[in-house]
Amino acid sequence: MTEQSKTISPEHEYLGAGKSAAYGLQHVLTMYGGIIAPPLIVGTAAGLEAYQIGLLIAAALFVGGLATILQTVGVKYIGAKLPLVQGVSFAGVATMVAIVTTGGGLQAVYGAVIVASLIGFFLAPYFSKIIRFFPPVVTGCVITIIGLSLLPVAVRWMMGGNPKAPEWGSVENIGLALEYTAKIKYADVFFFIDRMRGADDYKSSYFEFSPRLSLGEVSGQKLAFGPVKDVLVSTTWEGGEGFDNFLYGVGFDLDIPYFRYASINLYRVNNENIDDDYQLTLTYGVPIKLGTEEFLVDGFLDWSTEEDTHDSEMNWTTQWKWNVGKHISPDTNLYLGIEHSIWNNKFGIPNADENNVSALVKYHF
Repeated sequence: MTEQSKTISPEHEYLGAGKSAAYGLQHVLTMYGGIIAPPLIVGTAAGLEAYQIGLLIAAALFVGGLATILQTVGVKYIGAKLPLVQGVSFAGVATMVAIVTTGGGLQAVYGAVIVASLIGFFLAPYFSKIIRFFPPVVTGCVITIIGLSLLPVAVRWMMGGNPKAPEWGSVENIGLALEYTAKIKYADVFFFIDRMRGADDYKSSYFEFSPRLSLGEVSGQKLAFGPVKDVLVSTTWEGGEGFDNFLYGVGFDLDIPYFRYASINLYRVNNENIDDDYQLTLTYGVPIKLGTEEFLVDGFLDWSTEEDTHDSEMNWTTQWKWNVGKHISPDTNLYLGIEHSIWNNKFGIPNADENNVSALVKYHF
């Protein structure tokens, strides 16, 4: 090792393409909730239309990108010259919701944000000198209070979003899901079932049963290469009202830094009611720790091919969860959070697009 390599600063260290891509993906996943969720919360509280909330999210993404470039490149007195993703803070969400719901309107929110930003800009050099007076117990309490202050918003979403709507609080806005995951010898298993009840007493259920066989464990050979740590035979049985589809293919478990798990599965799909197709499924789980608080970002992305009887379909669902159970006991895994689902061409139907946010309460046994 040369003297020059010993003295290189961490921000100038090159980690290689693999680690850089992994850390970049982790940044994107963390940024996603921070930038998308606050505009959704504030826009919903302000009673905005869907297209107006979309403009609010686009503005947040645009300004977050500009701030990230400024933070990364840096100019005199501004920017850490580190690749830090900048986004919207949850710290002001409760205050902004209070402003828009008490008659202030979004114009008052915009003005308050501008004034607060200027004050924060000029106080930043002085705040860095007093940060030692804010130990983890203080920052942990602040994060907890922010989360608790957002619970009324989550409850309003669970009840339907609009207190003036006739379906406010009806059971059609509530779904129950049960999940089961297990690692057994030579295999792993995932199962879930959703039960929903809609308007006019309409009821529906949907389930997936996904066992996968580890070729590495069965053969006794190490099948790891690059970021791949195992190769598996992947299968899934998915069923609902009037259909059963069967998927079979190959899966790859990935070893990515800071991910709890990640996998890629490639399937051939035998569909009962439409033409057979191919499907790509990505799954991921990223634990995040802020002070003493534990968060988990996990989800999946399904993409299927276009065939004669249906369009290509994409379903990207992510859950952003805060483990409040640890405040009950060290072994309690009770999560509060949100689930964001983007579903394009749902069931292969052209332009049948959904963009849904749901409040989430989840208990891990």
